[in-house]
Amino acid sequence: MRSITFGKLFDGSPLDLPLDLLLERHFMVQGSTGQRKTLFVISLLLQFLAMGHAVFFIDLGGDRAAYALFASACRELGKTLRLFSLNPRHDSMYFDPLVTDSGFIDQVIAANVIASGLNLLYSDGYGRGFWGRFNLADLNEAFDHLHAKGIQRPNFAQLISELRSIARSRRRQSAVSEAVLAADMLARIAHFGMAADPHQQLNIANIIESGGVGYFYVPAALYGASARAVATLSAWSVMVEAAQHFESSQPPRVVHVALDEYAQVAAGRSTLEAQLTLCRKWGVQMHLLFQSAEQMRTPDGDLGPILRDNCQRFYFTVASEQEQRELMACSLDEIKTKRSITSASLARSSVQSREELLPTLERNEILKVSGEAMKAFAVFNLGDQHRDPIPFAIIPPTKSIAEHTALKLTRLPEIDPHIASSVKQNTLLGSDRQQRHAALQAIMDKLMNHGSTEQL
Repeated sequence: MRSITFGKLFDGSPLDLPLDLLLERHFMVQGSTGQRKTLFVISLLLQFLAMGHAVFFIDLGGDRAAYALFASACRELGKTLRLFSLNPRHDSMYFDPLVTDSGFIDQVIAANVIASGLNLLYSDGYGRGFWGRFNLADLNEAFDHLHAKGIQRPNFAQLISELRSIARSRRRQSAVSEAVLAADMLARIAHFGMAADPHQQLNIANIIESGGVGYFYVPAALYGASARAVATLSAWSVMVEAAQHFESSQPPRVVHVALDEYAQVAAGRSTLEAQLTLCRKWGVQMHLLFQSAEQMRTPDGDLGPILRDNCQRFYFTVASEQEQRELMACSLDEIKTKRSITSASLARSSVQSREELLPTLERNEILKVSGEAMKAFAVFNLGDQHRDPIPFAIIPPTKSIAEHTALKLTRLPEIDPHIASSVKQNTLLGSDRQQRHAALQAIMDKLMNHGSTEQL
């Protein structure tokens, strides 16, 4: 029976569990910076990759060591690795959430993918539901206009162009929905959109089918809202492709989606609950990494209970008193003897003992484990028996901290600066002018190279 090794127990024995028991729930990983929670998740994903599963790593933290580890593993396993980056200098694939490989796009699905991916669907509440429906209405109107023009499967650039047209047709700025502004923000990202060469388009369905790696390098510290939008759209796009694979009755595939710094893109309560439930149905396992429980308290409510119900949990840092109580509550009680000293005066004192039913896991042990990097508690819910929180040490995919530090300096693949400049320029042009611009640029290049028109 195949199993996944999470690390080693403090007595040196491995902490591993059967794969079949692990695929029913998602993974939640909580820990402060420097606790090596990203290395822990990578160590798990590399094991899944070796078993033929597809892996999508959405890197909002910008940890280039992760890319280096996946690239090395893919070379050894003979797997494909596809990079998408927001940096125009990187040798990136193009990514367009509307250009899919399974042919799933119809108006209802497409509009909801974009609305969900750009966080435009707000939950119920005074005014919020209205604005969510207003955004969706604009997206539907744009798709209606494109279909009327004979464009049945538009790309994202065409959608943006149509949304801009809708915005110009309105007399009041207040009548322009957030959908127009959110979509327009992505128009200036170099590799976001339709590629002239189909081989340069990120093929999510192919990655799922071949069991490869899709790596999205979208550091939020540098690119802010644009990074968060692309990260959410990429996660939804993977989900939709997995759903289409499931609905077409093809042989089942297991897909893993890791969101590093998940707090940057955390959805509302109802959206997250639906997302986790549907992912499980479609064979998608989410790996959500964040720093503290406080980050999961959003304006839409506390996401903690939803994560506890749907995830296997790993705690690298348990800092607050409330978090400590919650972790101790996962432990079965046992009878313990408590001693107390009473003193009537400095000369007289007595020791009193009494037995109480107390959690097996104690606060001191929690603090001790939380204080050391690469150590954590695992809280498993496998449906076969109760397991107390298990303290363990991770087995990192790097040989040493020095190697990990060196991998962080890895340079992502870069393209020629002249090509990078052309890529950026093309994104600033309207989609209807890109082909003409490319043709003119080719003519100019030949003139510069040969000094005449003899080679044209």
